[in-house]
Amino acid sequence: MSKGVLYVVATPIGNIEDISQRALETLKQVDFIAAEDTRHTRPLLKHYGINTPLRAFHQYNEHAKLEMMLQILDAGQSIALVSDAGTPLISDPGFPLVRELIQRGGRVVPVQSTDRHRESVTSSPAWRVHCIDERRVAAY
Repeated sequence: MSKGVLYVVATPIGNIEDISQRALETLKQVDFIAAEDTRHTRPLLKHYGINTPLRAFHQYNEHAKLEMMLQILDAGQSIALVSDAGTPLISDPGFPLVRELIQRGGRVVPVQSTDRHRESVTSSPAWRVHCIDERRVAAY
């Protein structure tokens, strides 16, 4: 486990079992977890027996905590950034932290969840129709 790294960790959407082993190991090994809502993250951690310290990092405090988080990373500690569900930063807190860390030359490491999201997309009727249409075009 690298120190001084911000890990952007994807968490399950809906099914608590839809999380990668790498995500679980990261959550266990970082110095602390910065969560969008600790009330959503705590049950996940409890389910997997993860006792890593948990801190709130949400839209109402992210600017106030930004410098503190950067100092923690500069000191060599590692942080896992998680949202309520899915991958942080798509529409969740954390973008200012990631942007500032990259500008300072820090490391940001994405940690994906399972491939269930891809499985759900590729098993949808819309995807199958698209693939069928592509095959028809290729056949002509």
